[in-house]
Amino acid sequence: MFFPLVNVKLKKYVFNTNTLSKNYKIPVFEVWCGKYRPEVLKLRIMTGSHSPAPYRVIGPLANTPEFAREFGCPLGSPMNPVKKCSV
Repeated sequence: MFFPLVNVKLKKYVFNTNTLSKNYKIPVFEVWCGKYRPEVLKLRIMTGSHSPAPYRVIGPLANTPEFAREFGCPLGSPMNPVKKCSV
């Protein structure tokens, strides 16, 4: 039941450009806050069925132009790459 709630928040606050703001972004993604030792991170990437927690945040945000605009990320920086993924 937890993940549908997170997905609703993501759709409502993060990817809705009408409500996009710093105030909404941080609380929504705090659930994925975590730190891994390098060897554990490598193991999770190689064997896990899900992306490690930090990449669940970095990937979507780095590919969202509205995020870069709101947080002032320069083009070509890690959080605002020149080449972005889109679906």
